[in-house]
Amino acid sequence: MVIWFKKIKQDLIKLILLPRQFWKEKKFEQISRGALFTGYFLPLLILTSLAVFSGELLSGSRMYVIFPLMKAVRKVVLILLMYIISYITIRVLVDIIHRGCNQNEIHKLTIFSVIPFILVSVITGLFPFLYVINVLGLYSFYIFWTGITELTDLTDKRYNKYIFAAASVLFVSFILLSIFLSKLLTLL
Repeated sequence: MVIWFKKIKQDLIKLILLPRQFWKEKKFEQISRGALFTGYFLPLLILTSLAVFSGELLSGSRMYVIFPLMKAVRKVVLILLMYIISYITIRVLVDIIHRGCNQNEIHKLTIFSVIPFILVSVITGLFPFLYVINVLGLYSFYIFWTGITELTDLTDKRYNKYIFAAASVLFVSFILLSIFLSKLLTLL
């Protein structure tokens, strides 16, 4: 357990601080989809839900458990939907470009490009008054950009418009999902 935690911590630090080096190392690393999902995505998703629940519970809900629980579920649903939309968008992008990229690489790209948003969600979940730093979640798009260029060897400049279009679709879908889910939460 300690070794797993150290590896995850080292990978996350390298992903955030040295994304190009991280992607070069991960390009040839063989990780199954299940290991990616259960080793990186799921633990961080659980951590995010616990952080949002704890932060909302301690920030003045007066021990009213339903509202913090609903906010934690909303955050989990948002992240899961962003994962699904990201996977579909990246898969379509790879099909358009006609570059060799297997399903495992698409899963790597999807999971690791969502991680900065998840980490920012943990911080803002624990400390809701720091909501302004949610803008740091946009770093996910840089991780996506560097990842797709490293994993698919896109050196031709004409592919930049496709990558920009995919990033734009992900950004707009994130905004729309956030608005929809927050409105849904206020209606309940």
